[in-house]
Amino acid sequence: ADRIGGIVTRRALPAVATGNAERFGAAVAEIGRLNGAWYADEQGGVYRPPVGDVVASLSASASVFGAGQSSWGPTVYGVTDAANADAAAAAGERALDEAGVAGSVAVVRAAEGGARLTD
Repeated sequence: ADRIGGIVTRRALPAVATGNAERFGAAVAEIGRLNGAWYADEQGGVYRPPVGDVVASLSASASVFGAGQSSWGPTVYGVTDAANADAAAAAGERALDEAGVAGSVAVVRAAEGGARLTD
């Protein structure tokens, strides 16, 4: 937990504050690897199979700055920027094809603000 806290405070948040997608993606991917390592025995590896193949393929793409799985999957994410969005989408399609996994690829924009609770 301390290691992840350090990554969040010293890498992820400063990357968000400066708009550095590459540094943010690398930080998020590292947090995902650390979380996955805690559950590796239960899920069959750092990433739940066959998600690991998709994550590895995305991670190798120059247009994706960090990749991982959501919790136990099956959603895989990759961090990119607007300039690389089309190439990242194509990398996602290739990753699914190479892993023999059915799925869909969506490129979405980060929310402009956080969640709000109202009465």
